[in-house]
Amino acid sequence: MFQVLVRGMMAIALLGTTGSQARCAEIKRLSSKPISIERIANGECNVSLDGPIKDGDAAKIESVVGRDVPDGGISLGRDYRNADDPDAQESGFYASQVFNALCLTSDGGSFEGAVKIVETLRHNGIATVVPKNGRCLSACAVAFLGGSIMTANSDGGSRAPFRVMHVSATLGFHAPFFPENLPADQLVPASMAIEFLNGGLRAIRELDSALEQDDHPSAGVNLPAELLVNMLTHLNGDDFEYVDTIDKAGEYNVRLAGVPPIPIDLARLYVLCSNAVTWQYKLHSPTDAALTSWSYGGCDGTDDFDYNSECDKAIGTGLAKSLLKGISITSRHDYCAITGKSQPGDDYIVEFHRVRGILGERSFEPWASLPHYVTLKALAESPSKIDPAILSEVHLNDRDVAGSVDSGAKFLAGVAGHALVLDAPYVVGKEHSYIVINFLDSSKFEMSDGQAAPKAGTYEVDRAGVCFTFTGAQAPKSCAVIKKGKENYNGLQWFLDGATEGQTVRFHRFGRIDLNRLAG
Repeated sequence: MFQVLVRGMMAIALLGTTGSQARCAEIKRLSSKPISIERIANGECNVSLDGPIKDGDAAKIESVVGRDVPDGGISLGRDYRNADDPDAQESGFYASQVFNALCLTSDGGSFEGAVKIVETLRHNGIATVVPKNGRCLSACAVAFLGGSIMTANSDGGSRAPFRVMHVSATLGFHAPFFPENLPADQLVPASMAIEFLNGGLRAIRELDSALEQDDHPSAGVNLPAELLVNMLTHLNGDDFEYVDTIDKAGEYNVRLAGVPPIPIDLARLYVLCSNAVTWQYKLHSPTDAALTSWSYGGCDGTDDFDYNSECDKAIGTGLAKSLLKGISITSRHDYCAITGKSQPGDDYIVEFHRVRGILGERSFEPWASLPHYVTLKALAESPSKIDPAILSEVHLNDRDVAGSVDSGAKFLAGVAGHALVLDAPYVVGKEHSYIVINFLDSSKFEMSDGQAAPKAGTYEVDRAGVCFTFTGAQAPKSCAVIKKGKENYNGLQWFLDGATEGQTVRFHRFGRIDLNRLAG
């Protein structure tokens, strides 16, 4: 990335990527023919790039792929199958749809070279894959964004983004950095700083132009604004915006391979709806529960409806059949019409809006029904079956949420390895905030209110509540209990050190919340 110090002011621009390296990337064919969309969605490819990206690599990729570009789009495709072809054994109409896919393994290189690769991939309808245990950083991540497949024009677009990463892979973006021979804290002439800044703006325009939208309406955004902003906040060569959670994969329109099978029920469809609506606008807040609204319900059909409990019962007995026709999901704020599909990589089409806003549409895979905070690492560690622990989210007496409990003792019993979210005390004139406590294991914790520096130490849970001993602190233990509050819709609040005013306990869930994101 790029940093320039000019009279105490920082100018940031998108110019280059990881440092120059002598060797060139190796670009080669892995298969003599394009492969099926199903195999690509599972993280396979027929062409690979391994090593630093250089100017001219786009032409090499085009040369390796040659003229072997499938005809038409996802509704047409060339049928290369024969008895000796592995694709011949795959079932379903879409197994005959074949495309080129480029596996990327690189720590970076030339930004300009990466943009040219983006243009080549989109022009030729070549998908991108970061393979199992692969690593794609900096300029490589930029090139990855160009992955696409051709679609039928009659469907409303000529191509669709198709970027796949295995859950065990590493994909990281950052703002390309300053030339290596010029220290980041060196004073430079203002004219040089302005030129770097202008070059950065040109680079952003080039990338945006290369990813210009003319895609299938349900394909998702090529370059989400949230991704671009987060790229530009990572200002050092070894500092990256990693795609490491369900939330980032969904928001940044990255497909996931290597996800264990996910049993779909109504609870998962509620989360799918919540995710679809939120990803239309931004990433989730780190303090969001899996569901960002309440009073969820579902009914057969894809029209708006007045929810009643009989709808859930009817769907529950024939979910698969209902999905083929379409299911409506509603909550206090969101509406979704979800229809199942048989196409690999696009299992569900979801039309959605929030509080009667603009209607959106996007295709999703089953992993999009997982809580937004689930990490890709947790999925990689459980390749054959979803670990029920990662779906564990406990609320206090909230009838709309599965896993609710009705006492403080039950609530705290499973807190080890979880993150606890509380409402912070209200301060007049300040934005509402939260307290987060990460119970890292059975004895260690870290805590933050997003304002002061995080604190850490050890904790003990007993029937009365939980006591904290802060590292390096002179004060005695700080203890909290969960008991009935004066005014609280769920009847139970968190009281610290005998306070007379309690704080609302929201939930605790599996994993750790990044306290740096909370502070941001």
